[in-house]
Amino acid sequence: NQSKLLDFADTKILISNKVGDINVSITPIALLQRLVMEFASRQIRLKPEGIRLAGSGASFVLNSTNQVHDIDFNIYLDYDWVQRPKSKKFMVTADPNYPPNGMLREEEELEAVFQLVVQSELECLRKLVLEQTGINNTHRTLVYSFFREMIKINTPKDSWTLISLGSKHRSDEVFSTVDIKIIYQSTRSYAFSTDSFEIIMDPLLKFNKSDTSCSLFVESLYGNLGLAIEHLRENQLTTKNPEKIRRGLFRYVLELAKGRRPILPEEKVAFEKQFCREFLEEFEGKPAGMFNVVVRKFLTKHYVSARKCLLNLFRVLCTLHSPVKKFYVVLLLDILRHTPRVYSPITNGDVPSDTPTLEEPLLPVIQL
Repeated sequence: NQSKLLDFADTKILISNKVGDINVSITPIALLQRLVMEFASRQIRLKPEGIRLAGSGASFVLNSTNQVHDIDFNIYLDYDWVQRPKSKKFMVTADPNYPPNGMLREEEELEAVFQLVVQSELECLRKLVLEQTGINNTHRTLVYSFFREMIKINTPKDSWTLISLGSKHRSDEVFSTVDIKIIYQSTRSYAFSTDSFEIIMDPLLKFNKSDTSCSLFVESLYGNLGLAIEHLRENQLTTKNPEKIRRGLFRYVLELAKGRRPILPEEKVAFEKQFCREFLEEFEGKPAGMFNVVVRKFLTKHYVSARKCLLNLFRVLCTLHSPVKKFYVVLLLDILRHTPRVYSPITNGDVPSDTPTLEEPLLPVIQL
């Protein structure tokens, strides 16, 4: 697996803007090296052995023979360093006199660090685009044109940021995504045992190809590395505490689209019941547009598996009780109707027989 990781780290990936007319390429290892340099220039300290390949990329290196379409990096901040008091030089602010005593309040320190993290990522991308295309974008332009997704979570138990970059290969219309997640603390950084792997990349950043003594290590956040690898090889789907998975329904249908299945029938029922409950808690009472945007982003990000994801989402939502089922399935069909190029071909035989038509009115049980 070490040779497979070295080949993976040295294979160029394509990053493009949303329109697809600006494209740059870089190897995963070179991207990490550039990011580390930008972090160091802003005095951002990372946890020892804190640069990790996660998700589908790690699973591919360990077992899968399929092409990788999603690359995930988890980069952990040095916890002790974040805890130390910081001067105002760590705060990105328009007011040069803030904070008045020269030191940040405790609640502002992490926010300041996250701002510098995003600055570092944007500067890394700006330099890469400038070198390969001659185009010098502002950070603001890069956010709107290159970032497919940008998330910041800052709660007492979870503090992390994530940016998602994408590419589109013009010849085969295949999207790839590169997710860079910077973590201060996280109660859950995986969904299922099959995507719980983290391969420590720090030794690889300094690796010389002529040196055969590079030691590489892998961990499983699932808690049992051997069992998780067995699940990966057998395409078995299981997890612990499914209620803690963020947007578990979407993660679940993505794994189903990859050909993985729950080990036991009762586990399948339990998963779908829990994920549907969480799904309803998030979207009920919210504007339909919110659901529409979330689904579109999810399907676009996972373009290669979009059709299977959509069909699995249909199937799972059709297990809900009738009024709610009809509402959300109608919304999914509406998404399909307005984006036929992306999600077709889906035939009538693909759609469950009791699926309502688009002309059927939305039921008043759901308050928008």
